[in-house]
Amino acid sequence: MASNVKEEDFTSGSRSVAYASKSSQAESKGMKNARSILWKHLHGTAVKTVVLESASYDYLTSQFDVTAQDHHKQLLHCPLQYEGSNYLWSTVVHSNIQDKSSIPENSTILNSVLGQNISIEGRSVMSHCNLVGQTNLHIGSQSIVSGLISEDLEPQQPPCAITLPNDIVLQGFHIKIPTLQGESKHQHIMTVFGKYDHLLGPTYKGSSSYCNTPWVVFMNRTGISQEDLWDSTVPDDKKCSMNAKLFPLFHVSEYVGIREILWLAGDENINIDSNVLDRWRSSWRLSFEEILNFIDLQAEFQHRRKLFFEIAKIDIVNTLEGKNGADINKGLCNVYASAVAEGLHFEVLETLDQVAMETSSAGVAARTLANIADVLGCMARNNGGLRSGPAANKSWGRAFHLLENGSIREGVSAMSEERAKWLERPDLLVRAARHYEGAAQILIRHAVMSARQFISTTKSELPPIGRWVMAECPARIDLSGGWSDTPPITYEHGGAVTNVSVLYDGKKPIGAKARRIERPEIVLHLEGRELVLTELSHLEDYCQPYAPGALLKACILCAELVDFPSDVSLREQLLQRYNGGIELHSWSQLPHGSGLGGSSILAGAVMGVLWNISGQAYDNKSLIHAVLHLEQMLTTGGGWQDQVGALVGGVKIGVSKGELPLYVDIVPLDVTVETVQAFSDRLILVYTGKTRLARNLLQNVIRNWYGRNPDILATQDALVENAHDCAKAFEQGDLEKVGECMNKYWEQKKKMAPGCEPSVVARMMASLREHTYGMTLAGAGGGGFMYVLMKNPGGIGLVKEILSQIEGTENATVQLCRYRGNDIDNSA
Repeated sequence: MASNVKEEDFTSGSRSVAYASKSSQAESKGMKNARSILWKHLHGTAVKTVVLESASYDYLTSQFDVTAQDHHKQLLHCPLQYEGSNYLWSTVVHSNIQDKSSIPENSTILNSVLGQNISIEGRSVMSHCNLVGQTNLHIGSQSIVSGLISEDLEPQQPPCAITLPNDIVLQGFHIKIPTLQGESKHQHIMTVFGKYDHLLGPTYKGSSSYCNTPWVVFMNRTGISQEDLWDSTVPDDKKCSMNAKLFPLFHVSEYVGIREILWLAGDENINIDSNVLDRWRSSWRLSFEEILNFIDLQAEFQHRRKLFFEIAKIDIVNTLEGKNGADINKGLCNVYASAVAEGLHFEVLETLDQVAMETSSAGVAARTLANIADVLGCMARNNGGLRSGPAANKSWGRAFHLLENGSIREGVSAMSEERAKWLERPDLLVRAARHYEGAAQILIRHAVMSARQFISTTKSELPPIGRWVMAECPARIDLSGGWSDTPPITYEHGGAVTNVSVLYDGKKPIGAKARRIERPEIVLHLEGRELVLTELSHLEDYCQPYAPGALLKACILCAELVDFPSDVSLREQLLQRYNGGIELHSWSQLPHGSGLGGSSILAGAVMGVLWNISGQAYDNKSLIHAVLHLEQMLTTGGGWQDQVGALVGGVKIGVSKGELPLYVDIVPLDVTVETVQAFSDRLILVYTGKTRLARNLLQNVIRNWYGRNPDILATQDALVENAHDCAKAFEQGDLEKVGECMNKYWEQKKKMAPGCEPSVVARMMASLREHTYGMTLAGAGGGGFMYVLMKNPGGIGLVKEILSQIEGTENATVQLCRYRGNDIDNSA
């Protein structure tokens, strides 16, 4: 900008003023300072003009004709609302209203806090007001109130009832009086005038008014004379509302303020004492003109900024706790970014700490801790490394231990204490954010564990020592709705997944068997390795997923075969309960990272045989919720669709509501034998040759969900809807529609977890597209298995031929994917 001008020429340049007008010395000095700032920040910045082709002007009238009507109109009505534009227009913006019934829909509220005692009539506007005291304030219709604070209304006790007449503009301003010393120079003053007043119009004109009444009528009502308002040096044609000394600031012995303002406005409902005129006359009064010259811009912006973040903190609490009709799906990341930019992040962190400590819901506490991680991420300002990463620093161990034990308040407090040591550098902030996400995962697990109340077993006869009890399970393929079953999404939003149990390589690939043995010990067989557990301490690492036998150990504890921890030894417990020990085998023939739900299904098989050999009868509902609980014990998390898909045979839809405790309802679909056969004949399973890595995918999805990313919210709605559409298509026997749902599902998966489609998979899908109804990668994507619903049966040869021509598919395999209709197979 100003590339052909020197700095001195620019800063001292002539100001553009109205014809035949001159700038005062003060105005010229102010303009020079302003130009200096512009030069400093914008000189050297390239500027170009852009034509706004669809833009239009919204004119204000000239300065002598302007009234508050123009401002009022623009605040009530979007200038673009009649032009067919797709702009969103809201009448309540960033405000906290304690009694929403007292605010008409056709009024506008901006950046304000309104207490229970505030009521407004229609078509009024309030902005930048903080009114939460005991005073009853009623705003008349068609009025404007701005910058009012509770202290303006409650100078005396007891508080009085205040009514603002219709069509009135009441404003509060922060001003700085240069002749005063210390803090006394900072004052807050109120002004009032009518919406139809021409503030610059000479008072001698018949059309001139104050508070919407002719000046003559106003003076007769109040007893105010021209000498009270203007010096004798002001000529009649210059006397106007702008330079009339109307507004009292100080009185030597009495309070002046709201009563005098309402007296000026003509409020007939307030009791005006007989001394009001004398008190007003003996006050130090200012005119609009003087007030505008004394405006303390720094204080004004600080007031609005502070109010903005006070409202933001209220909004944070209401949103996280779902209070006062707040939208729990509202995203708060923009608020956090603003708080960091304004240096108010510590106040926001304190608010979040308070929410997490005071809530009785593990789900709310988990979301709040994740939000603290977002604030810390904002404080790092995109520096400090990746957010996804380990959260295992020993310094946070005490806090994590408290949270694991259910001491949420104490745990959150310990997190806050530790956080204070990690704020100096971006890398420390990012590491602290990781630990807050880790803490959130602990509380997510606790929230999901609420599903335990839906586990019910009854006593049954113990099988004889030495008799094997075996369970074999199919795999599962998810056809639509996946990710909606993932905590915390599933208990905050609600989920629905349509899936099918299938054979792998023509058989059930997952199983477990167990038997009672005479020796009082637990013997685990897994992947050719034998583990013998003789002490309770051998079970301690059940919550470390990569420890040998961790899944089986977690199953033993979840099935309550023994008490842990306990003062009674493992040997004594086994002898007392089973007159011996237990031998347990498990297996899975699915490739690692297949995406077909192997670990959850294996947990279901193991739980089933353990309950059987320990004399506990169960149903599928209990088994499904037990696996959900078990995976939280194991600390791997995970949703519920895997066990629903495999432990309940056939085609079904699983559904959960957006609430705690988490309950999963399973609805088997009414599908004809012909539809099942046609589906099975066309279903092909392709191993992509790429191992699926879902860990970081899951972290990113949960982070985006907790941030209430609008795209993620919309996709979750679409996932649930698509799951129901897919279920309906199955019941109608419409395989083409089922394929459409699969294709739509894959697009939704890519929105949930960008990067889950390897390039070779994209090429495979593109080559197969014309021959298929639909296809998708299993589970979270990223690799593993792809299932393809062909247009015609018997297409396995065609698929092999097509894939053989694609670079990067050397390790891919193709097989028929057979439908499995029965539930888990148990045998003894």
